Amino acid sequence: MIIEDKHNRRVGHVTVFSDVPDSVVEF
Repeated sequence: MIIEDKHNRRVGHVTVFSDVPDSVVEF
């Protein structure tokens, strides 16, 4: 489930829910 890529990057821990690997790196 992708919850606003930009918003996920700011939260950091929410990136885990993101299906994009780029966001996972933020975690």
